[in-house]
Amino acid sequence: MMTEIFFSGGIRRGTDALKALAFGANCVFLDSETPLWGIYHSQEQGLAGLLDLINEELKLAMVLTHCLDVDQITEKQVIHMVQIDHYLVGKL
Repeated sequence: MMTEIFFSGGIRRGTDALKALAFGANCVFLDSETPLWGIYHSQEQGLAGLLDLINEELKLAMVLTHCLDVDQITEKQVIHMVQIDHYLVGKL
């Protein structure tokens, strides 16, 4: 039996969704405030625009990490702070 992992909270951008998917989430939910920003800005059109923006950000992040499908997203596509620190120390 396989457990489904739903990630709820903290998703405000497409890159946040990519990171959650990379670390094992099967589904992600937006932060509770994010849809409200779109609705506050321009009602239904604002919400639709916001969802389109997040979707486009996810698609761009997938292209930049060479993922053609959501199933190809893995932890290898996420750069950890330890890797950045190690890279910077080697360059100094």
